[in-house]
Formats: sequence, C-alpha cells, structure tokens
Amino acid sequence: MNNQISVIIKRYLIASVIALAGLIMIILGLQSNQDSLFVIAAINLFVGGVLAVLFSAGILNRVFVFVIGAVCIIVTAFVGYQSYEAVQSTIAHNKARKISEQLVQYNLTQVRDIQRAYKSKHGVYAGTWDELFNFFNNEKIEIIESSGSVP
Repeated sequence: MNNQISVIIKRYLIASVIALAGLIMIILGLQSNQDSLFVIAAINLFVGGVLAVLFSAGILNRVFVFVIGAVCIIVTAFVGYQSYEAVQSTIAHNKARKISEQLVQYNLTQVRDIQRAYKSKHGVYAGTWDELFNFFNNEKIEIIESSGSVP
C-alpha cells in the first residue's frame, strides 16, 4: 500500500503541480489584465500539465500529446510574433510622431520669421496665408541662421 502511494505521487505530482500552476497563472493573468502572450503561456502550461497527467494515467497516447503540444507551440509562436509586431509598430509610430512634431516646430519658426519680416516691411502682420505666401515667394526676406555654436 505504501509503495502504491509513492508510485502515484511520483507519477502524478509534478504533472499536477504544473497544471495547478498553469491554472493559477490563467486566473491571475485574467484578473490583472496581463497581455495575451502571458495568458497563452499560462494556458499552455495548464494544458501541458493536464496532458502529462492524462498521459501518465494511460488515458492519452503519445501521438495525441505531441499533436496538442505542437498546436500549443504554434499558437504561442503566432501570439509572440503578433506581440512583437505590435511593439515594433508602436515604436515606428512614436518615431514618426517625433519627426512630425519637429517638422511642425520648424515650420512654425519659419512662419514666425516670415511674419516678422512682413511686419518690418509693411508695419502690420499678414492677415491671410495668401498674403504671407505671396510675400515669401515674391519679396526679399533677410533671415540670419546661425551655424554651429558660439564659444
């Protein structure tokens, strides 16, 4: 009897602990709004533990366990790739936004300089964009741009 208990513990304990850990991770992942990659990994851990218990009990054959394991690996790889692509897309968007902000700042500086030149020549600021563009394209504007740093 004592020998049977030790065989059962050896056969099922690790697989049961893995399944239990996977179940706990699924619950915690869903409650704490973890990303999909974490939840998929937790599901894979749970499924792996359950498959190990069923395989140890002789309920499932080796081929079925390998097929389910392969499906879990494929799903995890797909979700991991999607997560990577989402992060890369966000990084590219942030870079494009920074460049756009710098371009807008540069354009506003140019508009300010043209308005100042317009005011110094005509005594008032340009009232419309057409006046400003006409002034920029047809009249001379003195703009001094520095290059380098002043010691």
